[in-house]
Amino acid sequence: MKTLSSCTISVPSKAFLIGEYAVLLGLPAVIFTFSPRFKIVSEIQGEMVLDSWTQGSPVSRLSDWMRERCFPAVTGQFYDPYQSQGGFGASTAQFAMVYQQSAQRSEGLDLSWKAVLKLYQELMKDEPLVPSGGDLVAQWQGGVIAFDPVFGGSVEDLGEFFKSFSFLVFSATGQPGRKVPTHSHLEALARRKFTDSKLTLKSALLKSVLAQTIQKALEAIRKGDEMILGQAMSQFADILHQEGLEVQSTWEDRQMLGQLPGVLGVKGAGALQSDAVLVLLRSADFLSTRERVIEEAQSRGLTLVANGVTLESGVMCET
Repeated sequence: MKTLSSCTISVPSKAFLIGEYAVLLGLPAVIFTFSPRFKIVSEIQGEMVLDSWTQGSPVSRLSDWMRERCFPAVTGQFYDPYQSQGGFGASTAQFAMVYQQSAQRSEGLDLSWKAVLKLYQELMKDEPLVPSGGDLVAQWQGGVIAFDPVFGGSVEDLGEFFKSFSFLVFSATGQPGRKVPTHSHLEALARRKFTDSKLTLKSALLKSVLAQTIQKALEAIRKGDEMILGQAMSQFADILHQEGLEVQSTWEDRQMLGQLPGVLGVKGAGALQSDAVLVLLRSADFLSTRERVIEEAQSRGLTLVANGVTLESGVMCET
């Protein structure tokens, strides 16, 4: 048994820049991380055992799996900077932090992202549509990654290329009726056979268009081409809208914000693109245009989360 001094385990927030839904079809996705961070804060006087996870959630399944194998109980207080409004990775953050704390307190847990992803997918395999786990990998690794789910998954670090881009990230989950529960949404996708291996011609064409748009975004990131990246973001969002995978309010947000000076691309994020709105601004005009964009977004009930995106570290122990 390992010993570990009391520390705070934390992971960053995350958002899909491009590739959600497509990643369920075996295509890559780009996911970036940012502050604020989710945390499990250890108690100074005594230890409080965390035992109130939502039944059936990924972290609840992980806790059951660890209990069966006699791993030490996970202790501390879970801190959600979004106050349970959702949208930026609380569920996968809980999974990552519980795994990390258990690995530090005992032997036998592999700390590689591939091992974490493999266990996550095994524990979620009875779901009608198994999540890709790309967001979990991004929060575990930190920074910006291109996640390819094929053959067990691979990761490309895009952090160095990403530094030249100027983003604003807004939460939309505070708007009444806006939040779409991810679990029930994945069940609905399974019922419509979204990932059916016997693709119809329409499905094959959709996958091809999604792949081309994602590749366009990846090449733009690697080249630092903010104009093309903005176009790819908006095009990807338009494709999802045409497929009924975007709530009306996000579409309206995109139409309004996309017309503002200096805005190169706008895209939603989360289930049905309902949780967040990502805005790419022309870097040369960022300081002069961001306040107008923030003001317009707030007029629609959006809440600023990230004013410019810093590249966050992955899962870590803060002493």
